[in-house]
Amino acid sequence: MEQNRRAERIVVASDGGAASHTALDWVVDRGSRSPIEVEVVTVEETEWLPVGGDESEFRRKYIDILDEAGNRLADRPGVSLVAKTMLSGRPAEELAKVARLADELVIGSKLTGAAVCARRGTLALHLAPRTPCRLTVVPQNWAPRPGPIVVGVEDDESSTEAIEEAATEADRTGRALVLVHAWSLPAPFSIVEGLLNTTYPTLDAVHQQILDVAIARAKLIAPRSEISQVLKFGPPAEVLLEAAEYASLLVVGSHGRGMIGSLILGSVSHGALVAARCPVAVVPPIPQHRGNGVLASVTRVR
Repeated sequence: MEQNRRAERIVVASDGGAASHTALDWVVDRGSRSPIEVEVVTVEETEWLPVGGDESEFRRKYIDILDEAGNRLADRPGVSLVAKTMLSGRPAEELAKVARLADELVIGSKLTGAAVCARRGTLALHLAPRTPCRLTVVPQNWAPRPGPIVVGVEDDESSTEAIEEAATEADRTGRALVLVHAWSLPAPFSIVEGLLNTTYPTLDAVHQQILDVAIARAKLIAPRSEISQVLKFGPPAEVLLEAAEYASLLVVGSHGRGMIGSLILGSVSHGALVAARCPVAVVPPIPQHRGNGVLASVTRVR
């Protein structure tokens, strides 16, 4: 069955920095487990074009970025480099367009940890709600580790595709899968300190049922994988990040309702992107048609 699986097409963005190099290393590691086709993309930010300067020299730097990225991917097991592409415009907008042609978009992230969340992940937060395919954000300090794949389970349909993606990845890699669901009380009750040590067996049973349905779905996709669960009362983002402390990959869903940034991303996905210490895959709720993207300005570099 694995032999009949088509090679996924991955677009990896590079700006020549250390975080981009780590993203490329993650792609190489991914290819070592299953064949992938890779397109390397860089975005020439036209608003930074020099006035009265040599624009060809400015553009040459982007071409050098693509060449360096191509060299990092060359002759790697399971990795087929199919294109090196230079786009022109704003990175979030152009990367979202080229992602229409891909199964996955991969970017690097420079900073980690909740203490720097106000500064970290600006590109990721802009991309996540508008990217039509899976978006994987790799922290700059990433290194391969054998931890489980962790996926957040919401109480609506926004995590359905995320659960399926996580289970598929677990089945492909042989890693354990952990499904995490957290719940809390409505605001008028959650602010009352006296309720913190109170139990709610009826509500707990309702949320256990949500998790049971998700586990049943995951077992259909990854019947050979070790699957476990975390059900906890508390802030969902905090519970998920705690469960993913030693994860190899954290998978979350995106509401994907528009193009206006992190306001419609959802608090759990937002928290994962700005604070997780492992790679984070953000999965849109409904697979969207790919292949109809129109790129405003594209330069193919051989």
